[in-house]
Order: sequence, then C-alpha cells, then structure tokens
Amino acid sequence: MEADCPNPPSKDKLDNLEELVGVPKPAEKTINNPSLVNPKGRKKLRIKGGKEQAFEKNKKNKNACSLCGETDGHNKRTCPKKYAAEDELDQPEVTREEDNLDQSEVTS
Repeated sequence: MEADCPNPPSKDKLDNLEELVGVPKPAEKTINNPSLVNPKGRKKLRIKGGKEQAFEKNKKNKNACSLCGETDGHNKRTCPKKYAAEDELDQPEVTREEDNLDQSEVTS
C-alpha cells in the first residue's frame, strides 16, 4: 500500500522557496551581526552629587612620596621633609666622649 502512494512534497518553507527561485540554500549562514554604532546627537550627561564625587575621588589611586611615604599630593622632588633630611645629614655626628667633654666644660 505504501508503494502505491507517492511521496508528498516537502512542507518545509525553505524547500518550497528553493523550487520557486531555483537556487539551492547554502549549507551555513554567512551573514554576521551588524557592528554597533553610537547614536547621533549629544550624550545625556548627569550632574553627580557630592557623595558620588567624593567616592570617585577616593577611588582613584594616589601616588605616594618615595621619600616619606605620604599621599598628600607631593612627590620626592617636592617633599617638605626632604630639606629636613638633608640638614640632618649635613650636621656632624656627636659622639658620647665629645658630649661628655662639652658637659664638663659647661659645669666648670
């Protein structure tokens, strides 16, 4: 009985289009998604509140001074403690014996 009935035509839409147009369908898709494009016009900017501004300011990495290690907006070249460190290096070191001699002269 099955041999007597012919096979019905395919009900698939793409198969019917192949018959109508006469071009076989491709094996794989060759169309890619379109690239994203920025919309035209001016960007909508929002004014940030005080808390948001403070949070962003604290979030940024601040450079530390390599001389003293503080992060208050200066570096080794402009460090206020640089001159104090240089002055300490320029002064000669006083030994204990000289210190004792100086004290004995002061008491006499």
